[in-house]
Amino acid sequence: MQKKIRNKTKKLQKVEELEMKVKKKEIVPNEEQKEKIASKDSIIAEINEVKSYLDVYEKSRKEDVQKQKEISKAHANELRNAKAGAVRTVANMIAIISLKDKAQNIPEELEEGVKHFADCLHDLQGRDAKEFRWRQQRDCFNKCWLKLV
Repeated sequence: MQKKIRNKTKKLQKVEELEMKVKKKEIVPNEEQKEKIASKDSIIAEINEVKSYLDVYEKSRKEDVQKQKEISKAHANELRNAKAGAVRTVANMIAIISLKDKAQNIPEELEEGVKHFADCLHDLQGRDAKEFRWRQQRDCFNKCWLKLV
């Protein structure tokens, strides 16, 4: 659009130069030159029309950029909240496992899940293991806790 405006502006300048030469009586315009001079208003109208399209485009682009920033900000907040929720979940599970290890009562509906994650945590820590394969235990632990989170 800017290229179109530049081209129309050049055309308008040439028409204005021709118009000035005619006014100064440097040249006598022929039929084609008279048509060029007569087209001045339409060239100005075309420039204004393209400029209005460009203004609409720029306004739309600015709105899109603003919306994208808002979406990014909302996404960052959601991600931050999700991370905090994941950390709370893991912390809660570790706390419940610690309670269970200390022979404290935990709700019956949590028993099965807590046992599974407690086993994963104990395996990662190398408890009750004759041979400790930390990479395998770490991968198993990550897999289990990813399901939990």
